[in-house]
Amino acid sequence: MFVFYFGILADLTPPVALACFAAAPIAKETGFKISLWAVRVALAGFITPFMAV
Repeated sequence: MFVFYFGILADLTPPVALACFAAAPIAKETGFKISLWAVRVALAGFITPFMAV
């Protein structure tokens, strides 16, 4: 479940960021800028699996 959770969360991180690059044309902004904001917003989501372990 730990690996699956981070696989789902990979849509937010800048190397992959599929969700961010899909949202970039809608927001009329660069995909990299949106992905950095997404990482800031989802920071608690990155810490949660380590607390579960």
